Amino acid sequence: LKSDREKGLTRGAALSRLFADGENKLVRKKQRGLLVKFFSQFKDFMVIILLIAALISFVTAMIEHTGEYTDPAVILFIVILNAAVGTAQESRAQKALEALKKLSSPHSFVIRDGKKIKLETSDIVRGDILVLNQGDIVPADARIIEESGLKTQESALTGESLPCEKNADVILPENCPVGDRKNMLLSSTVIISGHCKAVVVETGMHTQIGKIAGLLTNEEAPQTPLQKKLAGVSKVLGCVCVLICVLLQASVIMTPSLSHVFKTVVLSFPQWLTVSLLSLSMLFAVEIQKAIKEKSPKISRNYVSEKVKIKKITKSP
Repeated sequence: LKSDREKGLTRGAALSRLFADGENKLVRKKQRGLLVKFFSQFKDFMVIILLIAALISFVTAMIEHTGEYTDPAVILFIVILNAAVGTAQESRAQKALEALKKLSSPHSFVIRDGKKIKLETSDIVRGDILVLNQGDIVPADARIIEESGLKTQESALTGESLPCEKNADVILPENCPVGDRKNMLLSSTVIISGHCKAVVVETGMHTQIGKIAGLLTNEEAPQTPLQKKLAGVSKVLGCVCVLICVLLQASVIMTPSLSHVFKTVVLSFPQWLTVSLLSLSMLFAVEIQKAIKEKSPKISRNYVSEKVKIKKITKSP
């Protein structure tokens, strides 16, 4: 990092690194509007199949003059409900990103040109020497070089509710898990006791909190195993349905007496397809609810606990 542990960086070196690495802040992508988020939910293959089923059912009811529009109405209701849930989930992810940004402190103390100065967090660069005390929020990922009775609260990142003791003299393996890095300070964590000096090793989106923010802002989020299986099943159902319709149509052309059978199958297509896909959707929803019930209590406790501790620390003399 080419930084002096006593004098820190020079002003010129800091400016060149700021220009090369960018500001120490989480990048905010342009937010999509509510309508854009809503209509983007209709790109899923399963949703497209449901819309096709609704169209077939609606056209059939019009041709037969039966007035049975219940099936297409139910299918459209399911599709709209699915889009609304997806939009709500995307909005919650955006709010989570905003919450991560609020964890950052606006100012920090660093050593530059041998002097301790107060600096905006966004201007901190790799190689800066941080001076942190009880109640401070860590502005960037940093390697501890001096410490005394240092403990931090890292529940926002690691999920560990207990204070984490730090040690500047510990040497750890290169691929050590984040929660076991006793000689490191992580951006947006809180100093709950002690004081230290640390040299900044990563800033902005390259920090651990920045990587989490990058996942939240990623428009093409990776699918879960269950989502991949559901997408595969829906594609198989669609292909099978098209194949059956093609075979029956060919049979009707060759054997007119099968026209009644063809008509019955086509009329029943939207109903059984809707039931099948609705069952899969309900299974997916149940699995999500189970995951939320298992994870949310721990996350909520950690979040509330951290907020209370931050308030207590910042109010202490």
